[in-house]
Amino acid sequence: MAFSKKEKKTCVSNYQTIVYDLLRKKRRREEEEEEEKKKRNKKKKKKKKKKKKKKKKKKKKKKKKKANQRRTWRTCI
Repeated sequence: MAFSKKEKKTCVSNYQTIVYDLLRKKRRREEEEEEEKKKRNKKKKKKKKKKKKKKKKKKKKKKKKKANQRRTWRTCI
């Protein structure tokens, strides 16, 4: 298959354009997939950002001893 110089140039240029188009499409797909992943990750992060309410520890109240109880205890001893 002998091609003239013009035909060779057109074949090569056509081949190059086809290859470059395919590469561009591939890059676009990859970029779109990355953007979708980022969106998904952002949604996940937003869910994680919700703060958990901390449970407050209840302080035990000390019962105050009444004066009468103290006196009776001392007198009993």
